[in-house]
Amino acid sequence: MMSTETNKAIVRRLWEEVWNQGNLSVCDEIFDADYAAHEKGFVPVLRAAFPDLHFTIEDMIAEDDKVVTRHT
Repeated sequence: MMSTETNKAIVRRLWEEVWNQGNLSVCDEIFDADYAAHEKGFVPVLRAAFPDLHFTIEDMIAEDDKVVTRHT
């Protein structure tokens, strides 16, 4: 099992690099090959509709293998 800090870093990468920067190749690094990562289809559409879209993580809580964020 990964540490909670490692899990939080992965979730932070998802929000910062995928959602905020549109770097979809990160999905291949952080998601298992068996996971259907819909982000690759959805992120570009949302970013095209809202070009100034930016998420800020306000809170992040991790326990065992679960991570929850509150973001604006």
